Amino acid sequence: MNMYCKRYIITVFTCFFFIFGYAVSATTSPKAVKVPDELNPGLVHILDLVSPPQNASPDMSMIGTILDFITAEKAAPSLFYSEPISGVPSAYYEFDLQSDLEKILRYAYNPDIPSVVFSPSSIRLSHWSEVNGQKQPLPKLWEHLDNLTHPMMVTGIERIENTPDLFSGAYFGYDLYRTLILATYKGKRVFLSLSRQKNVSEVGKKGMVLGEDEEWNYLYSGKYGMNKAGLGWVRPYIYESYSISAYVEMDEGRSLSRCGIFKWIRAGWAGINMVNRNHIYTGIERFATSFKQIVENPQLPNPNRLAGSLSKLSTIPTTTLKRLTQAQLDELKIQYEEVRGVKGLLKDHAYVERLSRIEMESMVAKEYIKNVLTNGKNDELLIFLDNPEDTPKGEAGPFK
Repeated sequence: MNMYCKRYIITVFTCFFFIFGYAVSATTSPKAVKVPDELNPGLVHILDLVSPPQNASPDMSMIGTILDFITAEKAAPSLFYSEPISGVPSAYYEFDLQSDLEKILRYAYNPDIPSVVFSPSSIRLSHWSEVNGQKQPLPKLWEHLDNLTHPMMVTGIERIENTPDLFSGAYFGYDLYRTLILATYKGKRVFLSLSRQKNVSEVGKKGMVLGEDEEWNYLYSGKYGMNKAGLGWVRPYIYESYSISAYVEMDEGRSLSRCGIFKWIRAGWAGINMVNRNHIYTGIERFATSFKQIVENPQLPNPNRLAGSLSKLSTIPTTTLKRLTQAQLDELKIQYEEVRGVKGLLKDHAYVERLSRIEMESMVAKEYIKNVLTNGKNDELLIFLDNPEDTPKGEAGPFK
């Protein structure tokens, strides 16, 4: 490596350190605390359940050590982390939901409701290309909650495209090996959602977070690189990622569940990891904030009605879908016209013309749930999708 190349790399690393380091230090991070070593065998066992070939069976005695940690009361807010996996850093985050497990599964793991609806700040696109070795939809997991004499396990492959990263502005597409487990532990119903990245992600592309992240407004340029001054040429990747999400019903007869999430990520440029546990913690918190906000919202429609409304997106003419999408883009252009790059990206109708149908469906689905939960003003969208007469009779269920 010549002298100029070394200087070049040092300059880039300095820029990365400034961007990522400043982004984290700008907020107050909780104290970092390593999880007890006795959790390590359980974490390894759980991740083995999502490693092909998936021949292992859930050992609830080993999984139980993790569930005990999740349900235990913590003395103070802390940034817990575990042992690295092959050098990949990690973080742990937990939060409580005013919901039982059935409601969580009916909404967030419903094959008829797009994932973007309950993960709008984290997921742009999601599709299970394989379930239990076949091209089929996810089973309706909530139908198995009352018959858990043995753990139930579902495996598959999920394709993900995430939203723009808060630190770099980049977004990525990648495939995940996935395992879902329903079980009981100490009389409590438990659901585990596991993932292991299949391969290195596609090269990251430049995205934009418009306004506050809680508004869920994002743009996608389709151009490779990072959306940071001086680093647009960088070709970032997510090299490895693993996650364990566990939902545990805390008390029988009480609508309260705790979600604990362990996540490991290695991402960066030129094979060098630029991610630390603070970035991972912030990313999990980003997901948890929007997920909790939606699940606990009293305006949330019945899951059957919600699924029925959103199912219309796959059947309407493409011209209608483009019109609904363009209406959103016009609003964003007006609201954020002073933000650098917005006018150019949304000039004429070029942006909507390069969107795929599934990308438009995802964007409209996100706008729909925003309007439903906030009594929004997009009357055309609400009237078009939210028709009470479409709710199947006798399937209203217990949810408002």
